[in-house]
Amino acid sequence: MKKIVTFISALILSLILALPTVNAASYSDIPSTHAYQKEISYLSSLNIINGYSDSTFKPSNLVTNRQAAVMLVRALKLENEDTVNPGFKDVPTTDSSYKEIAIATANGIFPKGTKFSPNSPITREGMARALANAFNLTGTYSGTFSDVSKDYWGYEYIVKLAANNITTGYDDGSFKPKNTLTRAHFSVFLARSINPEMRPTAVNKPQVGIGFYQGLVPKNYKNPVDLSYFNTSTEGYSGDYFNKASYTGSKTSGTYSLHLTDENEYADSNHTYSEDKTQFTFDSHWTPKVTVKYPVTVGDKTSSRHLYKEYTYNEAIYDGNGEWIDSKEILMKEREETITNKVISINGTKDIGDKEFHNLIVIEQTTNDPFFGVVTYYFSKNEGLMGYFGKSMTSSKEFPYE
Repeated sequence: MKKIVTFISALILSLILALPTVNAASYSDIPSTHAYQKEISYLSSLNIINGYSDSTFKPSNLVTNRQAAVMLVRALKLENEDTVNPGFKDVPTTDSSYKEIAIATANGIFPKGTKFSPNSPITREGMARALANAFNLTGTYSGTFSDVSKDYWGYEYIVKLAANNITTGYDDGSFKPKNTLTRAHFSVFLARSINPEMRPTAVNKPQVGIGFYQGLVPKNYKNPVDLSYFNTSTEGYSGDYFNKASYTGSKTSGTYSLHLTDENEYADSNHTYSEDKTQFTFDSHWTPKVTVKYPVTVGDKTSSRHLYKEYTYNEAIYDGNGEWIDSKEILMKEREETITNKVISINGTKDIGDKEFHNLIVIEQTTNDPFFGVVTYYFSKNEGLMGYFGKSMTSSKEFPYE
């Protein structure tokens, strides 16, 4: 049966690609400026996907396993095949999509089993398996996805999509196999599977990035500098400001560092970038040190431990000038804090302030300290830190000091 489907798939695809361009259905919610208008119109012109009775397409609606089976059977022109009951407990012969589900299963597009879950949203890994099987995709992929290991069940299908430029993954180097798919996104993947001309140019997302003296420590700051950073890692939304930069080391010495300070206000407010040929370190006065190994590689983790003294200030009021009023400082305990820095992306994108930044090195720092929790840092080559943001900070009165 598989060999027959392969022949039929090739024949049908050649006929589909030879079809003249026709005007697709006009959907009120898919303007010509829609990011996926081309793919949606293409599938509509082939009667593979349809809109709703109110002339909408509803691109954000999720695609179910049932709908995916129907569209794939239409795409391969298999509607007139004889059906064999696949035996799914949740797909009776009276089901409106029984025929398509049975045909898709008989042709190996979907796996056999006790349940089909027709009304459950299809996942990205489920989509990868269905498309790889339906269109008999082959090929090898030299890249990797940070969340899809080689021993993962969906790996073979996902890399087949990547090998054929049907998927390029996310900017952070992941595939997100458990994510569900909207009608718009499924349309893109299906259109690319049918028509190679709709596939994007090969995108080789780099997984290994820069090393020593290649820009993670900025080299071009001249005094007086005027720098500020967006920071939500502590109390609300604030910023760090610096007006002086000083450098030590050089490329030939094998060590290099940049020290930023604010001479006008807070003498203890500083940021230090430092590196040698093996690693990069960023030290902020607000959060634990960020350390990553060279070359910066997506998925790499660096762990360290520090001994902290934990204090509690009872009913303390901060006067804004470095003094705690009516406070009693009590030494609670010493504890060891574990810090883990993980490289999430080396070509990330982030909206910071009122501007979108690209090609960012994204590092996520986690600690066992409830005050800091998880902080994500965004660095730009030759510009340094663009911002750092906390996910689970507390408003505790406990402040750790080294």
